Amino acid sequence: MADLATELLQTFSNKEKKSFIAWLRDGSKKGEQLARLATQIGKANLIPDNKELFKLIFPDQKYDGQKINQYLSHLNRTGQKFLLNHLEHSYQPIALVRELHRRGLVKHRDRLIKKTYSKTKLKMMSYREQYEWERLIFDLRYQNNREAKHNLAFIDHLLDLDFFLSKLRQACSLRSHEALGSEKFDYSLLESLTPRINALPLNDHPVIAAFLHAYQFLSDPNNEGAWVSFQKILVSKGDFFGEEDAKNLYLLAINYCIRRANQGITGMAKQALDLYESGIEKGTLLDGEYLSSFSYRNVVALGIYLRKYKWVERFIYQQEGYITRFI
Repeated sequence: MADLATELLQTFSNKEKKSFIAWLRDGSKKGEQLARLATQIGKANLIPDNKELFKLIFPDQKYDGQKINQYLSHLNRTGQKFLLNHLEHSYQPIALVRELHRRGLVKHRDRLIKKTYSKTKLKMMSYREQYEWERLIFDLRYQNNREAKHNLAFIDHLLDLDFFLSKLRQACSLRSHEALGSEKFDYSLLESLTPRINALPLNDHPVIAAFLHAYQFLSDPNNEGAWVSFQKILVSKGDFFGEEDAKNLYLLAINYCIRRANQGITGMAKQALDLYESGIEKGTLLDGEYLSSFSYRNVVALGIYLRKYKWVERFIYQQEGYITRFI
């Protein structure tokens, strides 16, 4: 059995399965057979054995163990390539632009830049992606014309923003870890950067503002102002955050609420459940299409604690089939 490909397909969302199967169909007979093989594995709740798979893919042929193993091995390799392609997707256009430039295909290079790096798409990019694009544009413009107008100040600013955000993300993770035990961490570098971060127009950088406020209320649980500001940003700007940042911010807030509820702070359990509801409804707290068993148990426990028994019953029925694979 092809461990990676079969197990990987079991983790794919329906959208990812469709993309992978379409990617396998390269027009060749083998590509079509690989697509059929992936489709059968993707459909199965339990991974079929090799003989079952062979019969499904080659219904008119006598079982050939070597042949099905070759196909599964090929599926393994293509699964890895697809995953790498998926992970590196945002940086591939940059590599392509550089390659077009190297080959002297300037018209196609500029067309791709215009198509990919537009002002409308800029807002959806991370600071690191923006930096990579701006650095690329600088290299192309300045390489053969040292007097050309440059964007070095903006490039430097993007690196600062990326660094600020990375430090805040890490600090929030460390604060959450501290809440679980007695270990303490050094935040002196971040504290020295805080005046610079506060001086930013934070309305223009909501993800930095959200992590900054999270760091503040995780550092001082009684900082009500930071908690209120954080909630406003999450409600008004949360849909514009990247998937990973949005999920981390929701979980930071939920865990904070649960800790405060355990300390007897009125209303925090309800806020935790409200955050879970919102995060599940938007898909932010889902792993693909599924809710983790940990989150599922937390939601049910919070609902019971708040005596929302009818709501808990509906939630259990709604989630049936979406959490069993994790239990």
